[in-house]
Amino acid sequence: MLTVVFIAADWVTIYFLNDLSNFGINSKRINVIVNDESKISYKIILIFFTPIVEEFLYRFGLVFSKNKTSLLLLGWIYTLYLFVKPESIDINDPKTLMLFFASFISLFLILRILISKYYNSIELLYIKRMPYIFSISVILFAYSHFTLYSNYADLTNIIFSPIILLTYFIAGALYGFIRLKYGFVWCCLAHIIWNAISVLN
Repeated sequence: MLTVVFIAADWVTIYFLNDLSNFGINSKRINVIVNDESKISYKIILIFFTPIVEEFLYRFGLVFSKNKTSLLLLGWIYTLYLFVKPESIDINDPKTLMLFFASFISLFLILRILISKYYNSIELLYIKRMPYIFSISVILFAYSHFTLYSNYADLTNIIFSPIILLTYFIAGALYGFIRLKYGFVWCCLAHIIWNAISVLN
């Protein structure tokens, strides 16, 4: 069943959502120029590294604990940051990367302290409001990919962003379901398979 969902979602991406120009929507992704020597490394990162990082930031914390919830909130903050300063994260600049990861670690520790302070209240929030937490995670996961598209800040693209990002909404909901029902390892594996299909297609 999950295989059918993967194939269907990938088909929608390739044959429909990749080009919505007939509707006045620019749904083209930003082209990343990679030299021949780096192509294999780039694909390995997209297939294996990226899915695991995204799962830690958007799904790991769907089960409550100090560390897990801190990572979930970190993922949410990271998504909001992308829309404020998307150009400030230069993966080719070692200094920028070091500063970025140092900020990540510092913020994680701060969030962990705050969660420890309000542990019982946050745990109760998870019990009573899990559907909302799940939904926010799905939405922010989808929109974390929006800055990868050309003219994402264009008003038309913003209005139609739920359509442009449809496969990411489907993927986020699917990974979240797998995370809660089968565990974190399985949702990572599902994400890796999805990315492999997309990258190698």
